Amino acid sequence: MGQRSGRRRASSALLSTALLCTFVHTIATAPQAAAATTIHVPADQPTISAALVEAVAGDTIEVAPGIYRESIDFAGKDVHVVGSGGALATTIDPPSTDGVRIGPGGSLRGFTLTGASRGAVTALGAGSVIADNRFRANAGIFEGAAGVLADGASPSILRNLFSGNSCSSGGSVLINVLNAASPLIANNVIVDNYCRSAISLSTPVGFQPRVINNTIIGGEVGIEDDGVAGATHVIRNNILAETYEAINLNGAGPGNAPTVENNLFHQNQFNFRSMADMTGMNGNITGAPRFIDAGSLDFRLDATSPALDAGAASEAPGDDFDGSIRPHDGPDLDTDAEVDIGAHERDGSEPPPVPQTGVVDEGWSTDGILELPNDYFVPMAAEGSDRLFTASYREAESLAKYRVSKYEPSGSLSPGFGTNGSGTILRDFSIGGTSFPILLEPAGAGLLVVGEHYTTSRSRLGVARLKPDGTYDTSFSGDGRALYKVFSGEHDVVTAFRARVLNGGKIGLAVAAFDYDSHDVLRLTGQSILRLNANGSADTSFSTDARIPLTTDYSDISFNPSGSAYAGRQVGSVHQIHKFSAAGPRDKVFSGDGIVSVSCGTHRGANLTSDPSGRPVLMCVRVTNGTLNLGLFRFTTTGAVDNTYSGDGKTALVTTGGSAIASTWALAFDAQSRPWAAIESDTNSEQFLVFSLNASGGPNTAWSGDGKATVTMPSAGDFGGLEKGSGRLYVEEFPGDAEHAVRITALSG
Repeated sequence: MGQRSGRRRASSALLSTALLCTFVHTIATAPQAAAATTIHVPADQPTISAALVEAVAGDTIEVAPGIYRESIDFAGKDVHVVGSGGALATTIDPPSTDGVRIGPGGSLRGFTLTGASRGAVTALGAGSVIADNRFRANAGIFEGAAGVLADGASPSILRNLFSGNSCSSGGSVLINVLNAASPLIANNVIVDNYCRSAISLSTPVGFQPRVINNTIIGGEVGIEDDGVAGATHVIRNNILAETYEAINLNGAGPGNAPTVENNLFHQNQFNFRSMADMTGMNGNITGAPRFIDAGSLDFRLDATSPALDAGAASEAPGDDFDGSIRPHDGPDLDTDAEVDIGAHERDGSEPPPVPQTGVVDEGWSTDGILELPNDYFVPMAAEGSDRLFTASYREAESLAKYRVSKYEPSGSLSPGFGTNGSGTILRDFSIGGTSFPILLEPAGAGLLVVGEHYTTSRSRLGVARLKPDGTYDTSFSGDGRALYKVFSGEHDVVTAFRARVLNGGKIGLAVAAFDYDSHDVLRLTGQSILRLNANGSADTSFSTDARIPLTTDYSDISFNPSGSAYAGRQVGSVHQIHKFSAAGPRDKVFSGDGIVSVSCGTHRGANLTSDPSGRPVLMCVRVTNGTLNLGLFRFTTTGAVDNTYSGDGKTALVTTGGSAIASTWALAFDAQSRPWAAIESDTNSEQFLVFSLNASGGPNTAWSGDGKATVTMPSAGDFGGLEKGSGRLYVEEFPGDAEHAVRITALSG
């Protein structure tokens, strides 16, 4: 899964409804003490802080919907602060670094807590309740917590949603339990936070933190226990999925292991780390949780989920994330009311699960597959709206012509594009060829077409820019077409292998030159980066001639929207990433000298690109013990290893094993910075493997259940490419028979 913060979930209305209650407390006091009252904000007091000044123990502060830009300090008062409209309607967004300080006693319910740079909530003492809130976009500092810090405190942390929070490197976590603390952490949904661990437990002997019935998805470590006094800690009835380490016992002896019972593990790199693997023991099980719609943050359970009736009754809360009764026997495995694992208890009111992603989308082009005529090469490019372009050079028509087609999200040809609205154009411009494909790149609502230009010497690069209707855009080079002599000498073939439209409409191109040797074999003889202005002229702000020549050992080039570029270079088993600034010279802010190196081991090649945040990602295609695997490495924009990615800046995707015969692969990113990788199967020449990862480097199990899908061709052939639209993934293949020359398969999601 990738980042999912900010998306609506199907049961979010239940979260809001559960927070509509007004909490009125009557306490027995001495005769002269005042009865508890309710203070309304902003009707009675303009701010929450002002209401807290006036409040006394037992009072309730009822906060109307709105955004409250203030840091909140309960000042030790046992006061109840509740958002009357629920978390989706009432937000605390502090202007300073601190969020909320609460305790001992008191409660905080029904708020979205966001924007705190030193942690959203700090709990003090015992007895406070932090419930029914939504934590997002908060940050933690060293040895602090982005969500809740309980340092010597024992709050109840109940029914909260934590999503999209981040932590600095080092000791910061999401929920941090330290020192003399025995909190209850139950019924929370914790998904895709960028912290060392979701929950960290570190207490002296004799304290009893309890982590029960939570759903934890993504991140480096799910639950971390320092093991010093772990024997009194309880980890029970939790779903832990898509983490690097689900439970980590930080190296203490076996006598200090916590009680770990009835948890469900799925797609973690390690279910247990630094302790005995208890999978299959004490009710701990593995399997896909089968949520209703994880992509929309709806983690209610499907009727076939292995989490149903698999929890333990001991200390299980009497309700669930949505406030439904627990246990409840819905239409699950039997007629007994037994506890489900995770934050949600299935009660039978759930809708059917959202259709599985990662399968062929049969709503596209009738059956999810588009078969095209027998062309030499058919590149494709997808707009964010899921409109798809294809282009081809067609020898039967003319060496000087290329064909471009545009398809609607339904898979039919676009009636607003091409000759007489046919969805297809045939252009009389010498571009494309038998040896190398045309390159397509969406340019606003239009399209760039780039390729080899046939002349006597074959040494020019051709670029055309089309309007949305397929006609030439005359704002580009006068007639929508231009030729460029990229290299000083003449070459047999000149073509582009990367193109991107940059800020201001500028165009970045990675260009390669090839020549035939004495054995009539085409060899790479030159490479260069070329940058053009939006009107097609050479961009001389990027070096004096708009070019940066590169040696032939550079393997790939990727452009950032700002105009800077990354270039990969293979040096034995090491792969280097060079960064060039938007002005052309090597960017020495990047790792000090503009170069970072990573050890890929024995690898056939690499694919270099950058995610939407501008972070470079390198995919090395490696062979280990005869098995093919893809190694992904991510760095920050300044060249440091990005430890928020899979814990150490790298992850590996292993194919099914076998002879490692695959020779083609591709890497792409979506708007949420999630990588998508595809490669030929190394065991079946008629199949291609497609992988989807979340933004932190783990499997995106919201896609295809395990983040992996298989595309099968009608016969053995070649993998053509990968394009990510807004709601589909397009996989191109060239089956090895005359009947199916070019085939594009659309996968849902």
